[in-house]
Order: sequence, then structure tokens, then C-alpha cells
Amino acid sequence: MAEAAAARPGHNGPDGTLLNEMMRSWWRIEDDKNSLRQQHRTKVGKLTEQQGEVLARVKDGGHNVRAFKELIAEEKDRRRVENRKAKLDDDDVDALDAMKEALGAFADTPLGKAALGEETGEEDIRSPAQKKREAARKAKNAALDKVADGDAPAGNGSETIVAGIKPLH
Repeated sequence: MAEAAAARPGHNGPDGTLLNEMMRSWWRIEDDKNSLRQQHRTKVGKLTEQQGEVLARVKDGGHNVRAFKELIAEEKDRRRVENRKAKLDDDDVDALDAMKEALGAFADTPLGKAALGEETGEEDIRSPAQKKREAARKAKNAALDKVADGDAPAGNGSETIVAGIKPLH
């Protein structure tokens, strides 16, 4: 029985010819994948350069680039929502619209008004610790501003602080 098994090619161990063929196939496929990845990176790079050119035109046109980028981000968000909504059934879209209507406009809520920087007419609900930290931060910033402007009293080490702050301004 052992003689019959030894007589079959490749039965006593790995078939080197077959393994070499599989290795060549594997690396040919890997090379093709890497080539496609490089082509993709090249194309994406060119498109990114074109987007940079658009931003340069926005800037050259005297427009605010950060605001333009925010417009792009908002449009991207709107498109994502529309794409998700497009995947819903008609019944689901109707239910979604009904829920939105029941919730009302977020901007009309106190939280929405606060987010928009509008007066809500409500009292300050921050904790005493939060109020204390904010007051300390404001006091520290005011003291640093005095030192930077040279208004701090001499002889208390403020000269050293001024030397370090002036290069920052």
C-alpha cells in the first residue's frame, strides 16, 4: 500500500510544480490589485487638486473659504439624508414626515434658541462650579491681557511673563 501511494506524483509531499503555479497566480493577482490601487490614488489625487483649484477661485473671488467649505459640508449632509430617505418605503417616508411634524421645529425650542445664540428668557441653569470655573477663566485671561499690555504692576514677576507673551502677539 505504501508503494502505491509513493507511486502517485505529489502524494508523498507537496507538489512543487502545482505550488509554484499557485504562487505565480497569487502574485499576478496581487500585482493587478496594486496597479489598480495606484491608478485609483492617481485619479483621486487629480480630483483633489481640482477641488483645491475651486477653493483658490473662491478665495480669489473675495469669498470666505471657511464659509464656502461649511456650505459644502451642509450640502453633503443634506445629500446623505436624502440618500437614506430614498431607501425608505413610501409608508416609512410618510411616518418620518409625520414624526418630524409632531416634533416641531427645533429652532423654536429653548435649546434650539440657545444653540442659535438667541435669548431664551430662561435663567442660567449652570451649576455653581461651572459658573466659578468660567469666572476664574475670565479673571485669568484679564490678568494675562494686562500683563501683555504692560499694565501689570512691576516687581511681581510680570516682566518675565511679558517677555514670554509679547512674541505670541
